[in-house]
Amino acid sequence: MDQRLANAANSGNIVLVAGTGVSAAISGTSTATWRGLLESGVERLDGFSSPALVDNLRRNLAFGFDDDDLATVLQAADRIRQEFDGVGVAGFMKWLSEDIGQLPVAHASVGDALRSLPFPILTTNYDTLLATDDRRAATWQDTADMQEIMSGASRDIGHLHGVWTAPESVILSAADYDRLLAAEAAQMLQRSVSFLKSMVYVGYGAGLSDPNFSRLIELHSRTFGVSGVNHFRLCRESELENLRQRHAGDHIIPVSYGERHEDLASFLLSLGGLSLAAPVSAAGIVRDLAGAACMELADSMVADSILAEPLEQADQLSVADVVLPPILLPVPHAEYIRSRRDRTETRIERSDPFNDAHTSDVVLLVGDEGSGLSTAANWVAYQAATHLGGAAPISVSFRQVGAGPSPLTRLVRNNARAHGWVTGENDELPSHVLTVHDFSPYVTKVSDRAISDIASSGAVVRILTCALGSEDDVVERLKAVGLAPTLRYLGRLSSRDVEAYAKVAAPLRYKAVAERVVNVLTNESLSRTPLTVGLLISVVVRGTSLTANASQTTVLDDYMGALLGRGDPHEDARLGMDQSSREALLSLFARHFVLENTGGVSESDATRVFEESLARLSWKESAAEILQSLVDRRILRRTDGRIVFARSSFLHLFAAKRAVQDADFLEHLLSDPLYYSAILADYSALNRHDVDLLSRLDALLADDEWSTEVGGVYAEIQQRPQPDVAAAAEDRLADPARRRLRERSLDLLEITEDVDETPFPTTQHEELPLGLRLMRILELVSVVLRDSDQIEDGEKKREVLQNVLQHWGLLMSTLEKDPEFVGFVRDVASSVMQLRLESQKGDPAEVQIGIEDSIAEIARIFPAALAYGGVNESLASRRLLVPLARVVKAAKSEARLDLTVASAFMLVAVKEPGWIDQLRDLLEKRGNIWVIRNFLLTLMIADYVRDRVRQADRLSLRDLILDIIGRSFSYHSAAEKTAHRGKLAQQLEADRSRWAADGGADFEE
Repeated sequence: MDQRLANAANSGNIVLVAGTGVSAAISGTSTATWRGLLESGVERLDGFSSPALVDNLRRNLAFGFDDDDLATVLQAADRIRQEFDGVGVAGFMKWLSEDIGQLPVAHASVGDALRSLPFPILTTNYDTLLATDDRRAATWQDTADMQEIMSGASRDIGHLHGVWTAPESVILSAADYDRLLAAEAAQMLQRSVSFLKSMVYVGYGAGLSDPNFSRLIELHSRTFGVSGVNHFRLCRESELENLRQRHAGDHIIPVSYGERHEDLASFLLSLGGLSLAAPVSAAGIVRDLAGAACMELADSMVADSILAEPLEQADQLSVADVVLPPILLPVPHAEYIRSRRDRTETRIERSDPFNDAHTSDVVLLVGDEGSGLSTAANWVAYQAATHLGGAAPISVSFRQVGAGPSPLTRLVRNNARAHGWVTGENDELPSHVLTVHDFSPYVTKVSDRAISDIASSGAVVRILTCALGSEDDVVERLKAVGLAPTLRYLGRLSSRDVEAYAKVAAPLRYKAVAERVVNVLTNESLSRTPLTVGLLISVVVRGTSLTANASQTTVLDDYMGALLGRGDPHEDARLGMDQSSREALLSLFARHFVLENTGGVSESDATRVFEESLARLSWKESAAEILQSLVDRRILRRTDGRIVFARSSFLHLFAAKRAVQDADFLEHLLSDPLYYSAILADYSALNRHDVDLLSRLDALLADDEWSTEVGGVYAEIQQRPQPDVAAAAEDRLADPARRRLRERSLDLLEITEDVDETPFPTTQHEELPLGLRLMRILELVSVVLRDSDQIEDGEKKREVLQNVLQHWGLLMSTLEKDPEFVGFVRDVASSVMQLRLESQKGDPAEVQIGIEDSIAEIARIFPAALAYGGVNESLASRRLLVPLARVVKAAKSEARLDLTVASAFMLVAVKEPGWIDQLRDLLEKRGNIWVIRNFLLTLMIADYVRDRVRQADRLSLRDLILDIIGRSFSYHSAAEKTAHRGKLAQQLEADRSRWAADGGADFEE
């Protein structure tokens, strides 16, 4: 006997799976085999089906029946099932009843041996030869029964492909297999058992290659490159070598049970003998302690997964479905970010979490509070336990470790007793993976004893978590007792990770969900942890926040509601605090921060403010308990002995909530609107109809210091000579547009640190450069206008929108003339020049000329990009389409290029049906302007190539692109222009095809 099979039997980590060979051995007839059944079905069809069909089926089944011929037999099964369906269900039932239901018991030994084993039994056979009053038949459609069988709580026999007594459960044809593969509960149960238990296949030939088992085997091999849970296929000695070759690429190990078929029964009985000392369930089935522990951990991880909440049938999901691998780094996150951002440093890569879980004996995970350490440790423990096979994950918290000798060992034993894994004080613990959460080296005596217990532990893998900053001490302690840990830091999520998370919760619209979540993370400076991202995704998927009109504040407000317990059925405002009550207290707390102009207060002051707020509201609650609960919910946090809002955006939101109901406080904010711009932006999204606020903020743009002279972005470009049509396919007419399009967009989350902004500006707005001050005002007025969609004064909206758009256009000219901005551009260009001088051997004078050209180009690109980004991020909304149409009409009649271009930016950003015709009319008489030709054109090409427009608009957009490019050239004839236009259209299509073939990736690898 293979030692691995013996070990699995000894630990009870076995599920027996009986194939048709078992039925053939018991009955002594060929009808019990799949091929024999099909042959009998053909004979049944003879007489009421066409003779030609029957003869054809007989010829199909006459071929040798092995793994390579499975397709032929499935084809025959399809035809037989179709013919019986044509006759009616009664004919199918009669066939099953008379040919399968009447199989004799000629040799009982194999069946008796199987039934006597204290292991779960599954079968792919339709017959009930193995069933008795003690072990009855259940089918894959009986989900609860199958779950009890596989867990060892029932002695029944699970029929994976149905049973003859329930014809609707029988899996015979390709369509039947499709039904089975689409049954999520059945597939999940099979996968869970395959991952956690050793499946012993008894009496199998080609059946392991059927559509159901082949997918299960392939999934197991793909998921676990090297698996600690092996499966076994029993065979005769003469078949052993051939089957070893056949299963070389999967986790199935052929095991010989003897030279003859008659040896099978005694071999099976020997398996039962190996498990005599193992504990059994109430049903008399050997308890798989490790498997049960893994399933318990898996269930808790799935239940705790926020990503599972929006999904249907969340209780039928596996860990792999909803719990993504943690992001593990070999260095702290800040160091990792520096290596990604600084091209001169060696690029640090992420660690492979599967490799860490599968190969490390000791793992130390390090992270901040709220970074997802517990979830990451549980994931590593689950992966390590399932990889090893037969190891139970045991988890304890260092905070529960008491005094006295061997405190950690006592805690682990108490945990094992609570799960029923041991009963006596000195019982040997099962093979296990030990996880110690929240280890601290600073509780000296307790931590010394705990480290000693960890070193002497019989755990096959040890996993510890600790806070960032304490890892060096923990590593030193572990090394002192002879343990060399694999040190890993928890990383923050990138945009690609957010997409992966969104794909779990919203597979059909994950890109849109991810984009929205990334915008909120960036704009609100939220922590990029799995918890935060998971909650945001849940908010966006469940709510209305995915719509283009929903502001960042809407999403943030829903997110805060989730943190504060919105919808918690266990909370009753009549008897204690609920989400609404907590919001009221937090809004008063935020008001105190604003009036005191502070980002944090001492804990005693915080308690006092809550006490005053409770008295103001006449509530009888404990201020200290409320403060602690808000810290626990990660709304507030303690840092350097002070209480602060966990994120500045939380302070802004709750201050805005207070302003909605406190006119005096709102007036205080309006006394310095730029200083309190973040709060006023949130206020407008919460109120949505304050026309006075909109008017007062619009007045900030009345300052006459902004440049009213158009800058270089609006310069007319001289037409180029007619291009060589023969070489048009190689011509880069859309440069720099197409060149920039081909460059991958950087994943900003991958190169920026996960740090919060200060709650209030550190620089007074009067001290800001002119261009930056204008941009700050524009962002505030734009956001307030966009989110004040319930204002009923349409003319006021039109007036403010036109003023805002015109100033977004003016911003480009203002920046071009801003000395500080020009200096910034020259600094950037100088860095580029230095790199070129170092990397090129050409004439330095020529390089210098190229740098001067770069300065001129950047000086135009940056302002245009900032203006478009501002319009797109802070102003674009379908709720402004009516006033926008009036503004576009005014822009067409006026000579102001700034209003024209900014209006074009908004049309491109919103993309409302009809936008291309509006854009064509708007730009028709504007000539070959730089910002239109070299920036707006870039946006349009990107939209076309990346399929960001409706199918019906694609040709119209292409024609407009070609029109704008055509203005760049002076053609000799209409024929030459037409030929060139055709070549350009081909090039656009080629670019679109390449983008699609490349997967449409938006982030740099």
